[in-house]
Amino acid sequence: MIRSIVEQEQMKITKLEIKLNKYLAPYVQKEINIKDIQKALKPHELYIDFASVEDNYLYFLVTKNGGVTMEAFTLNRKNIDNNIIQINSIMTQIAEGKIFPDNPIIQKYLSSLYKSTIADMNIPKNITTLIVSPDGLLNILPFEALYNDGKYLVEKYKISYIPSAKELVKLSNKKQKVSRHIDIFASPDFDSTTISSTRKVSTRALNLDRFHKLLFAKKEAKEIERLLESKYSVHSYIEDSANEKNLLAIDSPKILHIATHGFYKANSNIGNPMLKSGIVLSGINHSIKNGDNFGIITALDLAGLKLYDTKLVTLSSCESGLGNILESEGVGSISKAFIKAGSSYVIMTLWSVNDEATFSFMKKFYSKVALGDDYSSYLRDAKIKMIETKDSIYSHPYYWSVFIGSGR
Repeated sequence: MIRSIVEQEQMKITKLEIKLNKYLAPYVQKEINIKDIQKALKPHELYIDFASVEDNYLYFLVTKNGGVTMEAFTLNRKNIDNNIIQINSIMTQIAEGKIFPDNPIIQKYLSSLYKSTIADMNIPKNITTLIVSPDGLLNILPFEALYNDGKYLVEKYKISYIPSAKELVKLSNKKQKVSRHIDIFASPDFDSTTISSTRKVSTRALNLDRFHKLLFAKKEAKEIERLLESKYSVHSYIEDSANEKNLLAIDSPKILHIATHGFYKANSNIGNPMLKSGIVLSGINHSIKNGDNFGIITALDLAGLKLYDTKLVTLSSCESGLGNILESEGVGSISKAFIKAGSSYVIMTLWSVNDEATFSFMKKFYSKVALGDDYSSYLRDAKIKMIETKDSIYSHPYYWSVFIGSGR
């Protein structure tokens, strides 16, 4: 009798698997080869794929019309990682107000990393764009900020990031409908007592601290709305309406802008790294205080959003790019989640962002977005404008290299 029941259940599972495989077949990415990568590239683009192997970093260079170059860095992985850790430590101390932004200090490490990474590569002269697929601690290195001969790398190249060669090929072949609406989520009311969902997501397991209000987030949202409302239908969710119920209900806006806090918690009791990172929305402080389960959106939740026709997701938040570099999902689990959900391009942050500087940066970026869809170029333009403000503290890499673009 028991055996019969087990066999029946196994048969049901088998039938479901067959149906699921048939449904997923058109969406499963097949194995790719070098020709697929080259087809996805433009003549002026260079694809750089990094791999951490034992004590070294290897890199693979692919151009549209050339072959493949594979080399190991002249410095070992430990030396490169130590420089990256120093840079991250300096940025964190600046964010915490422990040290004043000082270009010469940070440029010392950025110059050292340039010499041990980019300088090692034989980059063709016609290349204007680098598409980087990092590995290990290179995931938390903003390549744009690498420094040589008085200039940052972003002043020479447009730089984008990609999780893998498969994603590069997939996004390059992707066809999207033209959407004319934009959704903005900003300045959530973290202390709201309005329950917007009954999903069972444990805030206690993450052991989150209270989140403070982002003073410039509402102003940022209003400025973006002003810049884009003549071209698009803009819907803003501010304060109490910036909640998980509204976010989970969105349907492929052309642009999704989220101005809130991100989080990452290295909790060994949580196996899935996509449950360790995410963003917080209205009601999170009330939820943390009372052990409730609303106001929190994990990376796993974000991967389920309807974003197939979304061109751009901007995460104007603190530490949205962070993740666990020791786990398979790696750093940038939130950006990967948005790409899995369907977005073509995701802008995220690598460390805590200065709120006022973020407003200034986003104003520069979205003033160009109003003109077209070349988001990676607009991101670069905004960074260069920040660099060129020599009389301003905002020229320091802390304020502009924090934003990186992932996708196509």
